[in-house]
Amino acid sequence: MLNSELNAVSVEGPPGAPIVVILHGLLGSSRNWGLVMKALAPTTATVHALDLPNHGKSAHTREINFDSLTEAVLQWMQSKGLGKVHLLGHSLGGKVAMHLADLHPDQLESLIVSDIAPKGYEPHSQDILEAMDALDLSVIRSRKEAEEILSASVPGLGMRKFVLTNLVRTTPPEAPGFQWQVNLKGLLQALPEISSNPLCGKVGYHGRTLIIKGEHSNYILPEDRKIFEIHFPNSTFHTIPDSGHNVHFDNLPAFTEVLLQHLND
Repeated sequence: MLNSELNAVSVEGPPGAPIVVILHGLLGSSRNWGLVMKALAPTTATVHALDLPNHGKSAHTREINFDSLTEAVLQWMQSKGLGKVHLLGHSLGGKVAMHLADLHPDQLESLIVSDIAPKGYEPHSQDILEAMDALDLSVIRSRKEAEEILSASVPGLGMRKFVLTNLVRTTPPEAPGFQWQVNLKGLLQALPEISSNPLCGKVGYHGRTLIIKGEHSNYILPEDRKIFEIHFPNSTFHTIPDSGHNVHFDNLPAFTEVLLQHLND
């Protein structure tokens, strides 16, 4: 995969400012991080929010695993000549960030992991991906219609809205319709792989690491702290109050406050 095929949204900070690279979660994209970028740039940091392969406006690939995702991010970083960066990853992006930190610690100023642990998870998003795949887009005429159909299998309004950020108009405009922007079938096939432990058999990262947990999320359990301390011995832990798995959505002020403190340190 060519690094030019990896889409990014970037905001420049002041000269000499820290550089933050953001990796989103499964079915997310760079556009989910606009408010965080606004809080950090342009006054405090230069921020680059990437679309991981098979997400957003980035290219679809035949191979989807931690090695291929990490290599795409690494190639993009090196093509931009960024030097060392603060790498922030949420959920799937957090796993990719941990994998990259393990393989290429020299590329990082620090690692920031948002609400995910270095362990395997049940493929809990399979029902959502299957519901998306089952939606007959040939008969869909509006986003509202798609949302109504999805409501039976994706009952949470917030999750439906999030899923539908991936539904885009087809081109050309003379043939109106909808399509999924993500590589839906590829992600479904790769779900067991990307739900696994990104550090299986790996050492970890000994640089400065910030672990952020949502107060009401069960993605990071109390016993997972020992796993972090083994693989990331220079870790600081923060729990964000009044938040679930999508910490940066649920409590943006507290999330950005922790980020700013970490960058200023």
